[in-house]
Amino acid sequence: MSVDHPAHGWSTVAELAARYAVSSATVYRWAARGDIPVVRLPGGTLRIPAGAADRALTRRITRETPEAASRGSGSRGSIETKEAA
Repeated sequence: MSVDHPAHGWSTVAELAARYAVSSATVYRWAARGDIPVVRLPGGTLRIPAGAADRALTRRITRETPEAASRGSGSRGSIETKEAA
């Protein structure tokens, strides 16, 4: 399964952490702050809709650094992800 595009349409916290090269704690913090949309399953685990984190984090960075939108690709304000092997 590719971390970039989960076949099931949902990402786990561990998958998202691997994609963005951050800790699971960071993903939980993003969820708690409302930076990314999540669904909490009955057992308490979180799932993130595929692509939702990309869109949400890109919007957040663009809001925080308006000049990032005009600089284009490769700017400090862009989100860099790990390439799937």
